[in-house]
Amino acid sequence: MLSIFIVSSHLMFSRGLESLLSQDNELKIIGQETDVKQAIKQIKELRPDVVIVYGDETRGLSPSLIIEILNIHSGTKVISLSLQNNIFHVYQTFQKVALEPEDLFKAIKSRPLPEVPKGVGQALNRQIH
Repeated sequence: MLSIFIVSSHLMFSRGLESLLSQDNELKIIGQETDVKQAIKQIKELRPDVVIVYGDETRGLSPSLIIEILNIHSGTKVISLSLQNNIFHVYQTFQKVALEPEDLFKAIKSRPLPEVPKGVGQALNRQIH
């Protein structure tokens, strides 16, 4: 089961997202917070597998928050949502040891996950709002 923590500047959005995600038996919401400082404190304590971050254009969340979350522990995946344009970004840190020069070349040449076709996120936007 994947543990999820939600950081959002809008409590109603957090509640809607929690309701949507709780429909999946493999996901467990372990916390949510609107205050960034409190969110960091709870993320350090709870160590979720995934942190979902949402801020709209008027009350956005700082990109430095994503970096701070990733620095808490390397196993956390951060998903930043932007429902204005139905885009989300996935951030994850990982550490590997380069035993040979080829290891560095593999890291440089590795491709990101395939992009989701445009318009797919519109259904998510409708379900949450």
